[in-house]
Amino acid sequence: MVFVWIALGLVIIAVAGLLLYRAYLQRRIRNQSKRLIAAGGISSVEEVRLGGLKQYVLIQAEDASKPVLLVLHGGPGMPVPGVGCRGVDWVFNLSTAELIKHFTVVFWDQRGTGKTYAAETPASSMNMEQFLTDASELTDWLQARFQTDKIFLSGVSWGSIIGIQLAHRYPDKFHAYIGIAQIVNWAESDQIAYEWLLGRAQETGSYDALSGIRRLDMPVCFFHSLHDITISGKLLQQFYERLEAPQGKHLTWLEQSAHIYSPADSRLVEKGVIEFKTNLHV
Repeated sequence: MVFVWIALGLVIIAVAGLLLYRAYLQRRIRNQSKRLIAAGGISSVEEVRLGGLKQYVLIQAEDASKPVLLVLHGGPGMPVPGVGCRGVDWVFNLSTAELIKHFTVVFWDQRGTGKTYAAETPASSMNMEQFLTDASELTDWLQARFQTDKIFLSGVSWGSIIGIQLAHRYPDKFHAYIGIAQIVNWAESDQIAYEWLLGRAQETGSYDALSGIRRLDMPVCFFHSLHDITISGKLLQQFYERLEAPQGKHLTWLEQSAHIYSPADSRLVEKGVIEFKTNLHV
């Protein structure tokens, strides 16, 4: 009986700790939003109709006149960074504390995800072509919202499938494309991951997203971890080498992470994105 009470007490302590941490994060989010707005910036959740469905974006910037950067989250169905987490500093594969000083950063909760989730969303609409249409319409909305001809585009993991195809299809809409944990061939990546896991187990006791993309008519950069087993870096290296990018291309390898980046590597990505934009003089 004593052990039961001890276990119950540990559970209560753990839950209380999680609630306190949640309250800390919520307070931090509120303070960041207040700071941005008070300084003349923007921290706003906005509704936009895409593909006939109400969808939501979080827009954050210290200076809303800075170039727009649209971030396509991973998953599918993993809106981080996204509306819910408010993009506070280190989230998944990207940190934002410095990023919002150089860009007007837009986090979009994709169809069926996060704040955009709606029970009436047709199951038949959950397909690649619809996500591309949604993303294209969102780009058009952002161009009108911020009165700009072009924006920066970034895709993270699953979002990189949408992102690079969007950049390939509509090069006139974007200053540049930034791939973070870029997926080249999902099925082959899974096979490589399986073979790696099988090898590790023995030691210790098809989706081709980019089959038609050979050229991008904009500057492009990629960030990928050397230890990412989920998404094959070997495939990205092969894709990168054959990719034609007349306006320039760059690949940065991260040394301290796997598919989800450490805070240190996440900040290296943030720094790299800022330097990439600076070198383009946009």
